[in-house]
Amino acid sequence: MKYYYVDSNNGTAGPVSLDQIRLLAGSGQISADPMVAPEGGKEWRPLSTLASIAPVPPPPAGSTPPLPDGAPPADSTPPPAAPVPPPLAAPPPASPAPPPPTGAAPEKPAAALKINATLLGDAVAGVLGIARKILNPGRIDCWLKVARDYGHYAVLAGAALTLLYALYAAIRTNQFVFFGAGVGAVLALMAGQFAADRFLGAGDKLIAGTPSRLATGAFLECVGLLALLFAAGAFLAGAAACVATRSVMPLVPALVAAALWCVKGGIALHPRMVGVEQEGGGSAGEEAVGLLLFFLKAGLKIVPLAFALLAVAGCVVTLLAFSMNGGPAGQGSFSSGPRLAGLPGMEGPALLLGACLVPLAAYCMFLLASLTLDVIRAILALPGKLDSLRK
Repeated sequence: MKYYYVDSNNGTAGPVSLDQIRLLAGSGQISADPMVAPEGGKEWRPLSTLASIAPVPPPPAGSTPPLPDGAPPADSTPPPAAPVPPPLAAPPPASPAPPPPTGAAPEKPAAALKINATLLGDAVAGVLGIARKILNPGRIDCWLKVARDYGHYAVLAGAALTLLYALYAAIRTNQFVFFGAGVGAVLALMAGQFAADRFLGAGDKLIAGTPSRLATGAFLECVGLLALLFAAGAFLAGAAACVATRSVMPLVPALVAAALWCVKGGIALHPRMVGVEQEGGGSAGEEAVGLLLFFLKAGLKIVPLAFALLAVAGCVVTLLAFSMNGGPAGQGSFSSGPRLAGLPGMEGPALLLGACLVPLAAYCMFLLASLTLDVIRAILALPGKLDSLRK
């Protein structure tokens, strides 16, 4: 009779003889005591339970088994055999289950159902893994380079739009002050673009010259998750405000905030982009300093994106100023936004000038904050140096 058996991959194999199954078990190819089932049956049982009833294989042809001590030679007459008692009556067999179709293996035993206790957290980790692949360092660096280049084009376009709006407002309102404010705004944008061009590349040099380390990346993973959630929330809030006010204006700051949070989340998932290494060790104070440095360097890293987004937003606001609330003669278009010279419709040039000043402001803030953190580092390292001097 041949038997099916459970192989090393928890699958069903066979049918083969019990000797072949024993050979596989002895060589370690399958379990030492695999589950087996007879061909045409459905009941699975361990191989060890069949050892007592399995037939012993016959010796090879031509070989004579050794005789026990004191046994007569082979050509002598054997002693009479003892009478064999009649076999006991076997109990009536139970009705067998219908055999499976010919050639089909019996069903293997069902595995126990296992539930992962961290199923919800693993789902979030999977989403973060997808976000980590999408927001990879190469892609983020490419975005920042494109933002740096096209941000300057946006400043040029904004300066041209500012002159056009100033001329349009001066003719419509018959006030020369609009044209004078437009010319002054363009001169300010010229100086601002010069400063932006000089300080946009300085941030990367500061980041490279300020390495830091953290004991674990768990905090930064949570920061990345929160940043991505803030990005989605900013976009949804802006879309809801557009529907409520029936205006596209709330979507402009929402898109800027969503893009900045998205890139910052990608940097948190790849902290080596800002020179943060995860080496382990260090005190709690050093860990706090490392985290503060990460936030400072991440903010400095996304300055080119903030520059480009604010410049584009300034161009959009300047375009909308031509028709918002009747233009410059209306009842204070964009009355809640910052203005140049206090004139309506000059909110766009103000945004453009702010975009040009962002790199300079971020550079100065990073220097001041780094100086403070260096003082804190020196204070934290003082006890260790005193101990070394005592020894």
